[in-house]
Parts: sequence; C-alpha cells; structure tokens
Amino acid sequence: MSEAKQKRIALVGSHHLSSLQALAKLADNKTLKFLLFGDAQKTLHLARSLNIATEHLEIQESDDETTLCSLAAQAAAEGHVDILMKGDVGSAALLKAVLNKHYNLVKEGSLLSHVAQMELPFYHKKLYLTDSAVAIAPTVSEKLKIIANALNLLASLGISKAKVALIAPVEKVNPRIQSTVDAQTIKELASQTDLFGDALVDGPFALDVALLQEAALVKHIDSPVAADADLLVMDNLDAANALYKAWTMVAHVKSSALVIGAQLPIVLTSRSDEYTTRVASLELALKASE
Repeated sequence: MSEAKQKRIALVGSHHLSSLQALAKLADNKTLKFLLFGDAQKTLHLARSLNIATEHLEIQESDDETTLCSLAAQAAAEGHVDILMKGDVGSAALLKAVLNKHYNLVKEGSLLSHVAQMELPFYHKKLYLTDSAVAIAPTVSEKLKIIANALNLLASLGISKAKVALIAPVEKVNPRIQSTVDAQTIKELASQTDLFGDALVDGPFALDVALLQEAALVKHIDSPVAADADLLVMDNLDAANALYKAWTMVAHVKSSALVIGAQLPIVLTSRSDEYTTRVASLELALKASE
C-alpha cells in the first residue's frame, strides 16, 4: 500500500496563538507538513508555550503582513503549498495576494467565495452556507459562480445531488425585493440548463421554509428542497454574515469554513475564532483538497 501524499499547510501570520494551537492539534498526523510565515521570534515563543517542537519549523520571516501574504502566495504558485491558512494577518491582505494575477492562483473568470459548514442541533444533517465573508452584493452572474463553487466543494465531500435553497424574506417574487427576483432568475436558469448538474435548486425561500418541515407545510410549499436543504445561498454579505455569526454564537453549534474558487482551499477564519473552529476548518480543507 502506497503512503498517503503529504499535505502542506501554510500558516500566514504564524505569530498567532489559536492558529498554532490548531496546528499542534494536528501535529501527530505525519502526512501533514506546516510552513510558517510570520514573526519568527514571536512564533517560536508561542510554539514553545504550546510544547511544539521548534527544531524543524520552517519560518519565512517578516513583520509586514503584505510581505507575508505575498511570500505565501508565491509558495503556493510554485506548488509548495496545498492549503493556505490565515493567522495574524488581515483577510483583505491575504485575499489580495491570492488574487494577484502574478501568482495565477485564481483562473480567469473564476470567483472567490466563502462556504461555511454548520452542524446545528435542530437540523438533521450538515448544512452549508454561502457567502458570508467575501462577496458583498453579488449579481446574478456572480451568484451562479458562488453556487458552482459551493457545489464543487459539496461534491468533494460526497454530496453529489445537493439541494440548494435560495434564501429571501418571502416565497413570492416581489419586484421590490431583489433577492426574490434573483432567486427566480437563478431557479429558471438551473431548470432550463445543465448549469448545476444533478443539484436541485429552488426558491425564493424564507429561512424557516428551507430548514423546517412545519414551516413548509403551513406555507404550502411543495418542494424537495424545502426543509431538507444542503446549501443556503444568501442574497448578500449583510444577511449571510449576520446569520453565520448568530449561529456560531449559539451553544452546541459546530462550524468550519473555507474560501474556495482558487487553485487551493483557504482557511479564512476570524482572528477571534477559537482553535477548535480552526481545526475543523483545516479538516474541511484537507477533505476538499483530496
């Protein structure tokens, strides 16, 4: 039996406690290699405080986040990195480096987007949410790419016939509510073409209809997506980010998230996220990169 291929994780802004805690949690996995980009002195100090062996740590040093992000993007472009992970650097700085055409990490016509995986105590399966971190007010054409990105991720996780709910405040199309108009357009495009393969795309749905059988019954919504959605597609960043953060603050909710659409997955957790969320996101990235 051949040995598993080693995966290389680049931590950008490695002088960050909870990020190093996440790497320490995975340190026993010999198929993983960690490349660190950050302040070497601070990184080594934190690593020793976590009892991480420092003799073989590879650290590319700078105290400038733009430089760190560029160094990591260059390493990814040269094929030395399989997963990028944000540590103590800004999201905008890291994504700007990834989007820099010099590194060719995002193909022409592709779009970066964010997908969160949620395990909710009241829902019967893992639920995916997009886009709560990257796209601000996506157009219909951008939403099509966001959905395609998410479906590619779900397919890599074994969900080949995903049920996609297009979320809006109401189920009836109202020309004054752009989310309902966009949902109708996307639904029609999906039904008339092979745009999303075997995925089922429906909406507009209010959030309760997408998740709760009782709501679907009361509102007389007859759809295989209603109350059984795999993927929630939110209309804009305001709605998606608020929902994501509201859920992550609820007890017994497990979350992880990735930025996808580039040549490699990006773990873009908030600097305030606990290390358990980072570990879960890294594990999701590892599955996505298989």
